[in-house]
Amino acid sequence: MPSSVLKVAWPCVIAAAVSLAGGSAAAQQPPDSTAYAVAGTDSASVAHFVATLQHAAAANDSVAIAGLIDYRQENFLWNGTSARRYATRAAFLRAYHLIFDGRMRREIAAVTPDSLFANYQGVMFNSGRVWFDPDREGRLRIVTINAPVRPPAPHKHTGRQPPPDA
Repeated sequence: MPSSVLKVAWPCVIAAAVSLAGGSAAAQQPPDSTAYAVAGTDSASVAHFVATLQHAAAANDSVAIAGLIDYRQENFLWNGTSARRYATRAAFLRAYHLIFDGRMRREIAAVTPDSLFANYQGVMFNSGRVWFDPDREGRLRIVTINAPVRPPAPHKHTGRQPPPDA
């Protein structure tokens, strides 16, 4: 089974396992079922958002990802050289290739349920590289993309940084 299917299916697998064990999913919630309440959301919404983001990133679908950004509140997205606010979808789409380079798409593909963290500021993964939280309508949206935690290692023979899509 492709890993992308596993990443999308994890909430269903938990519910099925609980059901087979003789209980209902509602009666026997997984331990993290309320972990996202502090961020104003729930585990089902987070799982759906992450799956949607992973699918769009894997397809390099700039339009789908643009739909996951919150433009109404202050967002700051790392574009490879600095964090910048993108107030409109059009501005984000012009900079998409700088923000969602190969490295960022690989980082998104590597997100697992246990790699997420939530607090009153929202939900994040990869040590705060990407933050998302509910918008005014309650839909999860990306509000921050920070600089990479560690820059890529220089090439061992040339000493140069690899290109962003390497």
